[in-house]
Amino acid sequence: MVKSYLRYAPEARWGVIVSSGGTVAVDPTGRLALAPALESVHVWSLRQPSPLRTLHPSATTSEVTALDLSADGSRLAVGHADGAIRLWDPHAAAEQVTFSSHASAVSSLRFSSTAALLLSTSLDTHLVLWDAVAEAGLCRLRGHRAAVTDGCHLEAHAALASVAKDGALKLWDTHTQRCVHTAAAPSAELWSVDEARGQLLTGGAAAEVLLWRLEGGAAGGGGTLRAVAVGRVAVACSGARVARLRFGLGGAAVGAMFADRNLQLWGVQGERQLRRQARRRLAKLRRGAAEGRGGDEGDGGEAEEEAEEEKAGGAEEAAGLEANDVLQPLCHLRASHKLHSFAFAGGKVSVVDGEPRPKTARLLVAERNNSLKMYSCEMSRGGVAAPTASIEMAGHRNEPRALCLSADDRMALSVADGDAKVWSVRTQQCVRTMPCGYGLCAAFLLASKYAAIGTKAGALQLFCLATGEMVQQLAAHTAAIWSLAVQPAATALLSASADKTVGVWRVREEGSSASLELERSLELGDDVMAAAFTPDGKHIVAAMLDASVRVVFFDSFKPYLTLYGHKLPVLSVSASSDGALVVSGSADKSIKIWGLDFGDCHRSLLGHSDSVMCVKFVRETHYFFSCGKDKMIKYWDADSFEQILSLPGHHAEVWAVVPSRHGDSLLSISRDRSIRLWKRTDEQERMLPPPALSPCLHARPKQHRLSTPLHSVFVEEEREAELEQLFEAGLEKHQQTMEAEEEEAEALGLEGGPGEAGTAGRRTIDSVKGAERVLEALKVLEEEDERVREYEAAVVQWEARAERARRAGEPPPPRPSLVPNLLLLHLEPAAYLLKALSSVRTADLEQALLLLPFDAVQKLFARLLPLLPSAPHAELMARCILFLLKVHHKAIVANRPMLQLLHDLDASLRARLEREQATIGYNLSGLRFLRSELERHTSTSLFEDSLNARRAQPAATTAELRRRTAARKQRKKKS
Repeated sequence: MVKSYLRYAPEARWGVIVSSGGTVAVDPTGRLALAPALESVHVWSLRQPSPLRTLHPSATTSEVTALDLSADGSRLAVGHADGAIRLWDPHAAAEQVTFSSHASAVSSLRFSSTAALLLSTSLDTHLVLWDAVAEAGLCRLRGHRAAVTDGCHLEAHAALASVAKDGALKLWDTHTQRCVHTAAAPSAELWSVDEARGQLLTGGAAAEVLLWRLEGGAAGGGGTLRAVAVGRVAVACSGARVARLRFGLGGAAVGAMFADRNLQLWGVQGERQLRRQARRRLAKLRRGAAEGRGGDEGDGGEAEEEAEEEKAGGAEEAAGLEANDVLQPLCHLRASHKLHSFAFAGGKVSVVDGEPRPKTARLLVAERNNSLKMYSCEMSRGGVAAPTASIEMAGHRNEPRALCLSADDRMALSVADGDAKVWSVRTQQCVRTMPCGYGLCAAFLLASKYAAIGTKAGALQLFCLATGEMVQQLAAHTAAIWSLAVQPAATALLSASADKTVGVWRVREEGSSASLELERSLELGDDVMAAAFTPDGKHIVAAMLDASVRVVFFDSFKPYLTLYGHKLPVLSVSASSDGALVVSGSADKSIKIWGLDFGDCHRSLLGHSDSVMCVKFVRETHYFFSCGKDKMIKYWDADSFEQILSLPGHHAEVWAVVPSRHGDSLLSISRDRSIRLWKRTDEQERMLPPPALSPCLHARPKQHRLSTPLHSVFVEEEREAELEQLFEAGLEKHQQTMEAEEEEAEALGLEGGPGEAGTAGRRTIDSVKGAERVLEALKVLEEEDERVREYEAAVVQWEARAERARRAGEPPPPRPSLVPNLLLLHLEPAAYLLKALSSVRTADLEQALLLLPFDAVQKLFARLLPLLPSAPHAELMARCILFLLKVHHKAIVANRPMLQLLHDLDASLRARLEREQATIGYNLSGLRFLRSELERHTSTSLFEDSLNARRAQPAATTAELRRRTAARKQRKKKS
């Protein structure tokens, strides 16, 4: 019989306020902050220490690298390290659509002012323009020779601007989908770009801030759009590269964040101010020239000069201005730590040219020490930036290094350099923060009323959790304390140190205080990396720097066993509850299972692809967890020597894992500053056989899963899932290889190069499965047609036999019957085909259609033709037909038998779209009439009361959204 196991699934994650991967944003009200938190996005209220809600994708663990909020705050675009882009409703925490186009991490995302278009740039050197309303890609733009770092919309010119690490600024026409202008910056790299009021600003290496003036284009009197360099803006506060440039206050201010602790604000001079300054400068030059000639020609009135300059126009005046005339330095912000991102708060602020700018500006700043701060900046020369709010309590300032659980599994203690935090496991809230040294290990003592922390300096610190005060500090060792272990009787504490000793400390509680007293110590001759008690408390197991594991008697410190086999230092050890097994993890990437009776090695496992940092047995079992620097957590069976599960999720080295007392949950802590809770579930994933593979696709589709409450997980299924992941990775690698070959062909001037513009989509496993569903539907319908034809022929034969039987006076034979085709799911053939097409995600539809062979395209055209007059999904059918006509244009034109089919498609599709357009126009006119009638008879606008009531409702928290989801699931089960 196949052995089954229980599954562990991610339940919660906390400890990350803002990760260093993506950017931050502020909603239009200025009260909510959106910050990336590894693969999720937190929505913070600056007045609360915990996030209001979390936008967590269900299908990826890839880290967030970019995000952008639309101007009205209704849509949030989130880019990930795997190249995927997800659109969210930030108010409902609902994922709307997923785009897959980039092969590398998304570097920036920018919505247009109406949120209809979305521009994405990536490290794969490409830009992609998306239609956020139609949920489809418009075009892919190629041209940069290095990673594209930023981009922006030039809406007045119907163009785009992009910068890259190749030092090039490129302007793209969205109509022709071509690069119309390229300018090179003096620095070798450009990192950020933004535009406002016809002025373009770029930031590069060595604090290079360049101002460009846009000329030509749709808003510049015609001609080719181009960027003319005005000059370099003087920067005195920093010499580091410009990490982020953004305009704010309606274009009246601009902020530049550098790759250090500095952020500079400039005020943008309006057009009237620039003209006035240019006139004064020109008048000064004329007076100087007149004095040099000794004449009186320069004594004309100022009014005449102004009139003359007004006739000349503003172009010549602006040409005489420098970048420092346009941008005036105002407030300088120097943070206490390196900056990661910033955003202007209050997106509705708009300053008209000529009006004074606001006296203060609010900036949301994300620092690289896992904190968010809101600053109020004085918009004056030499202004002061003062923090007004901050979010710091919900995470460590430095990376955490150790984690432990209380005896009742209700509290968790994490330690880092400078502080230790006590967390509630149920609510994931920080209940206590205690300043400490550079903590490397920790343990709860005396019924979890106290906590001991071992530091890098060798000190042992004892804290009272009720008050958060340090009650004792001992110079326990002369080097770092790597491990702390509590005796099963909870009367002694074991410390393992790099000073080659193991110390046994007696824990004493005297009244309202407690203390630690050194009872004895053991010299082991080399650094002790970890130590643990056996469950009966008779032995101490020590992991050594010399790659051995030593087992000694606790009472006498006499050696019992020495276990050899590791090739590099042993970093962690753990003993099973029955005292029969010891498991050790080493820097040589291996995990060894030892028997404590004879000290023999039962099995050596290649557990991780990097150093194994921690191993822990689950109580009362021979199952154990391991974690390592490869960012993975693995679940093992020490009896069968099999890996049960892999638990991906962390984005950096995993330092520690701690199973709960009953084994129903697991806590892990990582260098990415996150603490993750994994719960043991009762879900089994059973694999269904895959559908038949079409010969036109060289890919094996992924098997379908059904969740059934069988309370177990099978190792064989996990191995199959890992093989499927390898298959998907191979498909991705093949796609990247093909793209690289196309780009190389373009660089060499060979045929087959991709050109500047291309399709926005990208082949993914989802698009492959979508094409398979369409092909399967066509095959099922073809077989159904053949079955119907056979049935009709059988009916004709039956009628002939029945007629002969009637003439002969014999009873007629039984009439043949047509058995319903279960593959059609009780649907008509037309509905079945439309269901297959609509099952493909909108973002993957074009890539799925590209995978269809030409004969399948012909069959699809023939089946869609009779559906065009009246079937639903008119937009879907039109999109499929038009895209396939564009892709297979040459083959269709060369195929004369398809001529009549094309004429019929043209007539039917045109008539259907005109009818749909008329229907939409009629309904829209009716709604406008009803709105005007309602507003004429009442004093309020249509839907104003509903919108105001919705805005007045408080935002739902993550816990409230979870309760609603659970209630909906419960109602579905009852129904």
